Amino acid sequence: MQKIRLILFNIIFIFFISPVVLSLEKTVTIFDVKTGMHYEDLPSMHFMLFACGTNGGPPGRKLPNGFADFAKCEKEENSQLKEVYFEYDDEALYWALANYEKRLVRFQGTKVMAYSSILSLLFDDNGIVKGIRIMTDPRASLFERKKAVLLKKHLEGMWGKDPWECKDVPKLDGETAVSEKQAFIKDICMKFQKDKFIILQSRYFRKKGQTGFTPSGNPTLSYFESWTKVEVYSNDIKLAKYEH
Repeated sequence: MQKIRLILFNIIFIFFISPVVLSLEKTVTIFDVKTGMHYEDLPSMHFMLFACGTNGGPPGRKLPNGFADFAKCEKEENSQLKEVYFEYDDEALYWALANYEKRLVRFQGTKVMAYSSILSLLFDDNGIVKGIRIMTDPRASLFERKKAVLLKKHLEGMWGKDPWECKDVPKLDGETAVSEKQAFIKDICMKFQKDKFIILQSRYFRKKGQTGFTPSGNPTLSYFESWTKVEVYSNDIKLAKYEH
């Protein structure tokens, strides 16, 4: 009888449990998308909440048919491409919650290397992916926002060992460091490869008018810029400007 139970357990695991576990172990991310892919070839089943993008900002017009609706979005001025926003499918998160998964952080929403992020793909008129965009999410918690600038360090090694071409972006009037002990960060790095070029930017500073304290002396918690943005483009794309 015990042998029969063992056989039945193995059958149940193979046909019902293992596909779920394997699908979670092979989580699809934005890094599985490559420039040059057609929208029909994208792993859309792993994504959700499609909408027109807003240059790394919050979602715009909803797209009920996913990437297939890319043509409904307006061309952005800088790249002349159509941006489609999306999020990761949250099925894995609910599975993790139901199963008390200890590695729950792996399944928590739309994140890039544990940083909450806004993701989008940029299409040409033929539905070909010509750009990939990742922007840390300004809607994240204050704690996450403070760390957002650090994502740049994690991304620097994603596209080979050849060096980046980096420069500081000039300060605008009134921009200052967040504090005397913290560096003013406003930079842009680029890397050119055979079939693509990558733009990596980070920011950590206060804009004009943003201060650490209110006039009454109370601390201001969220008055600062802190983000990382990376864009990957096909080499045939010409941008009007490279900075955010």
